[in-house]
Amino acid sequence: MWAPVATPRILLPPGAAGSISRRFCALQNQAPRKLSNGYAGFMSWLASRNDDGDLSAVRIGTSQESGRGLFASRPVRAGERVLEISLDLMIAPSDLPGELSTVLSSTVKPWTKLALIVLMERYKGQSSAWAPYISCLPEPAELDNTFLWEDTELSYLRASPLYGKTRERLEMITTEFGQVQNALDVWPQLFGKVSLEDFKHVYATVFSRSLAIGEDSTLVMQIPMLDFFNHNATSFAKLSFNGLLNYAVVTADRDYAENDQIWINYGDLSNAELALDYGFAVPENPYDETDLLTQFPEMNTILKDQLGGNTLGQKPLHGSPVCLEVARRIETHEKSILELNQHSWRSRSRQLLAAAVLAGELRALKSVKHRLDGTRQA
Repeated sequence: MWAPVATPRILLPPGAAGSISRRFCALQNQAPRKLSNGYAGFMSWLASRNDDGDLSAVRIGTSQESGRGLFASRPVRAGERVLEISLDLMIAPSDLPGELSTVLSSTVKPWTKLALIVLMERYKGQSSAWAPYISCLPEPAELDNTFLWEDTELSYLRASPLYGKTRERLEMITTEFGQVQNALDVWPQLFGKVSLEDFKHVYATVFSRSLAIGEDSTLVMQIPMLDFFNHNATSFAKLSFNGLLNYAVVTADRDYAENDQIWINYGDLSNAELALDYGFAVPENPYDETDLLTQFPEMNTILKDQLGGNTLGQKPLHGSPVCLEVARRIETHEKSILELNQHSWRSRSRQLLAAAVLAGELRALKSVKHRLDGTRQA
């Protein structure tokens, strides 16, 4: 496991971000397609369990750019509540049956317990009380998180720090699977036969839908319907929790016309972070960044001062080790992008996602190079 010596976060203005995955979240709104019968069944189930929570402002639809999402079913004003979901609908690690909890190590992560719950409910099929919701969760073929990629696909990200982070995530998931494998073997009537690949896919589903709530930051499964919101880095829609009324509430950040897609913000995440945790990228991501790796710790202060605009008394950095490192990485990224575009991938969406990650990092590297090349002695 490596750690960068200097890790400035380079925030970029909108620019060419390269190709993106099939599930990118565009800034423009798209009219939704007709609600499918499957989602109509889910909505009926949700309404019956939502304790009078208001679902009237949104409906589920799909767009060509962002796939499934939530769209305004009527005009929505800024500051208006667009969704109220009962907290009784959330799935928490504490919902795991007691007999299972007793055989699990205390080091098992909350995400792993959530994964076990989803595996149980999925195995029950239509007899599960959560069947309408479980049926809406993505199938393995719909998931593009980088830790699900084949080795040949992942190899094209060797130039990116994402490659190492993906390997670390794979190691963590494999370790977690080993910790629960005994429970899976002892209770096949609860889970069926679960392989490491099965576990990786359900982990991807759970991790991308979990959040912390409450004063003790209790981790829960992303509450049904909330996980249908797509990400937009420019959205400031507010997610809050009303303990008195027992609701999760989403409040609109702007006016939305009927059929506009309503977005939330998953956080200030680069395309590399989005690709790892969610399996998609966004165009012109303002949070694409680069971790500058160098074996020269003394460059840390100089680099931070230069990127922060504090150049008084600085000597020109042109030709310095850090400049050479940035130039080397730019060359490596450009070569990697060229190579992946020449390769015929089995999954086109993953090829585009890899290109988006590398292109975003390349923009960040070029921004650093431009600033360093502009250094002049005062």
